[in-house]
Amino acid sequence: MSVLDQPAASQPLGASLGWVRRHPVWSFTVLAFSLSWALFALPALLFPRASWPLISALLRIGTFGPAVAGLVIAAILNPAPTGHRRAARWGLFAAAAAFSLGFRWLSRGLWLQPGNTLAQYALLAVAMLIWAAIIAGVLGRTRGVRAVMRGLAEWPGWDWMLLVALAPLVVECAGIWLTLTLGGQVRPFLRPEPWAAQLPIVLFVLIQTLIDGGGNEEPGWRGFMLAQLQQRYSPLVAGLAVGVAMGLWHLPLHFVGAYAGSSVFADNALGLAYRVVSSTVLSLGLTYLYNRPRGGLLLATWFHVVVNTSAGFIASTPIAQALMIALMLALIPIGKMWRRLPPRVAAAQRLGGA
Repeated sequence: MSVLDQPAASQPLGASLGWVRRHPVWSFTVLAFSLSWALFALPALLFPRASWPLISALLRIGTFGPAVAGLVIAAILNPAPTGHRRAARWGLFAAAAAFSLGFRWLSRGLWLQPGNTLAQYALLAVAMLIWAAIIAGVLGRTRGVRAVMRGLAEWPGWDWMLLVALAPLVVECAGIWLTLTLGGQVRPFLRPEPWAAQLPIVLFVLIQTLIDGGGNEEPGWRGFMLAQLQQRYSPLVAGLAVGVAMGLWHLPLHFVGAYAGSSVFADNALGLAYRVVSSTVLSLGLTYLYNRPRGGLLLATWFHVVVNTSAGFIASTPIAQALMIALMLALIPIGKMWRRLPPRVAAAQRLGGA
């Protein structure tokens, strides 16, 4: 049956899906920004007198925009079923949901505040269920979803996991040492306790960052957008494009006070510009890790999580930030990122190759 023979109500939907298939990256970008920006901006506009804990819970739901958009567009591009049993998918979802909800409940004393306990927990529970649904995409119903998420099951090895974990720490410590050596000042650490006493809170922040503080974005940015762009462009061009999108995506958070206590991302023109620059540079490092033979989505996600976690505990200095930028830029020649991916590698990232 031709399009003209179909019911009139189905033609607009078919035309929309056709546009999505022809322009997957633009479709992803529009959907990701729409989902996230609505939750980033509307709470402050509709509930200006709401307490920060309640607004922050809504913001956390908004951070899932890129991942949700990536999986939705991936399912449209390749809706073929994977053949995995439904029970296996729901089992993985239940396990992820139990872990995340349990983590939130056990750590409630660290994040719940009086006055909004029930509402805040309900919103954060929604965020945890969204995260569980994204993780369950590893056994997604469609091949498109599974192609995006399969990288989470590719183990890069303990050596690379440890190297990625230590890199931000080494850079920050080197920056602090150079700053003090040159006679500069370093702001006090956020927490005065010895490092051993900080381990529980470090573990808490690490898991929180993985769930809804940066790690949850990667299925969208790297798993979908980067992989799609690399079908036509070099990793350098694709990584820069994703980085600019990441930076712009964060901008509404500056206007609602999400970075009010940050010494790096100030709520002014300079802070906004640095946000875009830092996200773009970070994207180059994440692109390098994603494309490594032993890299993939898991390694890129891990680095994103470690960088965001270390930012809350290390007395970052301008020198440390400059060193991190230099490290990310050094990966361009190391990875020869101006070269297009070999056909075999590019084909492995296609949604239809799952």
